[in-house]
Amino acid sequence: MPQWDEPDPTPYLSSLEIFWLNVKPVLLEAGYRLPAKYDLAWQPKSRADRRAAEAFQPRSSLVGLTRTLDNAQVMAKHLLGREEAMVRHVARLPECPRNHCTPILDLIPTPDNEEGSIMIMPFFLPAHQPQFETVGELLEFFRQMFEGVQFMHEHRFAHGDCTLENFAMSSAEMYPYGFFPFHHDKSRSFRRNISPHGTRTSSWPRYYVIDFDRSCYFPFVQSEPARNDRIATQRNPGRNPFPHDIHYLGQILKNRFLENRPVINGNIDFLWPLAIDMLHETPSLRPTIDEVVSRFHNIVAHLPSSRLRRPVYRFHFLLRFPHTFARAS
Repeated sequence: MPQWDEPDPTPYLSSLEIFWLNVKPVLLEAGYRLPAKYDLAWQPKSRADRRAAEAFQPRSSLVGLTRTLDNAQVMAKHLLGREEAMVRHVARLPECPRNHCTPILDLIPTPDNEEGSIMIMPFFLPAHQPQFETVGELLEFFRQMFEGVQFMHEHRFAHGDCTLENFAMSSAEMYPYGFFPFHHDKSRSFRRNISPHGTRTSSWPRYYVIDFDRSCYFPFVQSEPARNDRIATQRNPGRNPFPHDIHYLGQILKNRFLENRPVINGNIDFLWPLAIDMLHETPSLRPTIDEVVSRFHNIVAHLPSSRLRRPVYRFHFLLRFPHTFARAS
C-alpha cells in the first residue's frame, strides 16, 4: 500500500514559531493571547488574513501578544541562560526616572519541556524609527540614552552591546492605536497603511535600553563605583566592561549620525569632540559615563533654539508622510 505523509498540523507556522505554540497554554493562563494563526484549527478567511499571517513572524526570540485584560499590545521575549539571569538582575534595580532599562511587566516560567522563561515588556518601537526630524529630537534621544547607561553603571551593571538597535522607544505617543508587530507602517490588522500621529517634538517619547544577553554585573571590592575606577582597568586590561559601553555609544554617534551620508552632518558636528574621546583606542582614557553626561549637558546648554529646530536628515519633509507619496507615485 502507498505510504501517505501526514498533513502538517501547523501549515502557517515557521519552526521558530513552534516554541510559541508550545507555550501558548501558560501565556493564556497568565493573561496573554497569541494571534489567531497559533490556533491549530485556524484557516485564513481572506487574502488579507493570509498576508497578515505571513507577515506575523517572530524576530529571533520576540513575538507580539495581546493582553486579555485590556486588549493592549505587549511584546514577549524568550529568555535563556545569561540573559535570563541578567533580566532578573534588571528587575531588582530601583524604579526611578533615570532607570531606562526595559520595564518588565511579567516574568513567566516556561513548561517543564521548555527551557528558560518568558519576559513580557511594553510594545516598543525601534529608537530610530520613525526617523528623527529635528536636532532637538536627536539630542533628547542621546540625553536619555546616556542617562540610562549612567544609571546602569552606577549600579555596576554593564550592558555590553550598546548598539542603536538595542535602544527602544515607547510607542503610545506616536501610535496611540497600535501597529502591526515589527511593521510600524501597518495597522494592527495589517489591512491599512498608517503614519505616526504627530512627531517626537509634539509628544516626547521615552527611550529604553533593551537586550541584556551580553550584559554583566561587575561588582568591585572597592567602595567607589566600578565605572570610575580607572586603575582597575589598567591593572586588568580587558576585564572592565564599562569603557566598552562608552565605545559602543561613541560608535552610535560617529557611524550612525556624524558620518551617515543621509544626515546633514553640519547640523550636529558639535558632537565630534565628545565622540572622538569616547572612541579612544585606550579604554582607560575614554571618559566615564559621568563625564559623558556632564559634557553632553554642557554642549546642549549652549545651543541656540534655532539649532535645535534644524533637520537631521536631508529631504526630511518627505519622511513625515511616506504613504502619501507612495500613493501619488
